[in-house]
Amino acid sequence: MDIAVEYDRHEVIIKISIHDTRMKKTVKYFPVDNERRHELIRLIYEEKLSIRQAAIQINISYPTAKAINRIYKQEDRVDKKKVRERRGTSAKYSGFTESVFSQND
Repeated sequence: MDIAVEYDRHEVIIKISIHDTRMKKTVKYFPVDNERRHELIRLIYEEKLSIRQAAIQINISYPTAKAINRIYKQEDRVDKKKVRERRGTSAKYSGFTESVFSQND
């Protein structure tokens, strides 16, 4: 991948050309422990830092910090869930299977 940056008086023009279409960008995921989550929320709401400044201070990405803050505001939860709820079909069809079995009796 070639990146060329041109500077104009009023704007910055960035040109990116990719020579190899098979090249993929891989991003490693680093989980954020509960201690750092609490520290992030403390910095945002007690120290009055911006989300970006707080994220930089505790060394997590800005999108991750935004997501943690959003969950805090929506669900009043800071800690990571230990077990996620499934999105599978078990809850969707639980009433259906009960009605089928009751019809066969």
